[in-house]
Amino acid sequence: MRENKTKILITFLHYHTGGATTSLLNFLQELDYEKYDVDLLFYEYDGQADDRIPKQVHVLPQAKVHNKFSLKNVLGKVFSPSYVAAKVRAEFYKRILGREKKGIQIISKQGCRYSRRLGEEYDVAISYELSWPFNYTASYVKAKKKLLWLHLDFDASGLDYKVDRKNLEKFDKIMVVSRQCLANFVQNHPEMKDKCIYMPNLMSQKYVRTAAQKQVSLPFCPEGNRLSLVTVCRIDFPHKGLDRGMKALCALKNEGLLSGVTWLIVGDGPDSAALNQMILEFGLSDTVFAIGLRENPMPYVAACDVFFLPSRFEGKPMAVTEAQMAGVVPAVTRYASAQEQITNGEDGYIFDNSDEGIYAGLNYLVQHTEDVKGLKQKVWNTNFGNENEIKIFNECLEELQK
Repeated sequence: MRENKTKILITFLHYHTGGATTSLLNFLQELDYEKYDVDLLFYEYDGQADDRIPKQVHVLPQAKVHNKFSLKNVLGKVFSPSYVAAKVRAEFYKRILGREKKGIQIISKQGCRYSRRLGEEYDVAISYELSWPFNYTASYVKAKKKLLWLHLDFDASGLDYKVDRKNLEKFDKIMVVSRQCLANFVQNHPEMKDKCIYMPNLMSQKYVRTAAQKQVSLPFCPEGNRLSLVTVCRIDFPHKGLDRGMKALCALKNEGLLSGVTWLIVGDGPDSAALNQMILEFGLSDTVFAIGLRENPMPYVAACDVFFLPSRFEGKPMAVTEAQMAGVVPAVTRYASAQEQITNGEDGYIFDNSDEGIYAGLNYLVQHTEDVKGLKQKVWNTNFGNENEIKIFNECLEELQK
């Protein structure tokens, strides 16, 4: 009976291949449905994840109620002074000042006005992401308590705290997935200290290894490689830094160090075309293979030696820990939580977060492939799962409901 349980609403933007979605699915798997009655609301949802969402979860009709290009939708926005003003501001920050994240923050507040409203009041509402879920939960959801899941290093990512401050104040708790990201956020915004707690992304090693067992076709033969790198991410240069990785590989090629080395890139995004162009321009078509998005990327990861992530900033990327669970050695830049995920030289490698650091790190890997192969076995024999950390969430809800 729903009346005897804590009623929870979780808001999410849309199902996609990425860390936040993986985090959500793992979280839903660990919830105690004897205690919680859970509704899940996507802004857009086509049923793609139905077989991965626990049957006890009530997936609501999507919040998006309009067709983007419908006449009614267009006219409604054109004749809305607040929407037009926000759109102009957002485009100014994105196109003139190059601050895309701030532009998205601004227009997201307006987008929520055109979303379906929920009549029910919840005991707890959880915004599992920023952008639409955050603003919608803050302003249009009725709930006794509200929680925000923060998956990134807020200020390092380019977000503007002033834009979101009022809505941040509406949340009772902010759950940050990385201890270092939590420390950074509290240091920069001490008025939020009492709201913030550490709540890691939940991950199941058994789940990841099962997903990695599927047979897939690769564009190269792993057995014939001296070293195989793999990256699974959104193709977004300002964030994920794949352009820096490409430049480093080009330099290594010019030095004759790339024989038997491959780099498999799984994902898509705004810089996919630019990435393919760099592959051609640098003459790396026989080394770098960008294969686009895959619903289950784990078999591709498991087939390689090193999970390479040359990001300029990160929160606490789940793909890194997933790689470790699959027995693949991560090699990442020194983002905020890198040392929480990796002990350098013991279960992965951390490079200096610069073009020079990435080049030096890759140079080491391609010239010390036996060290990498040895580390793979050590990583495979380690348990990186943390399903028991769901207790942090349970204790948080108990405290809020007292």
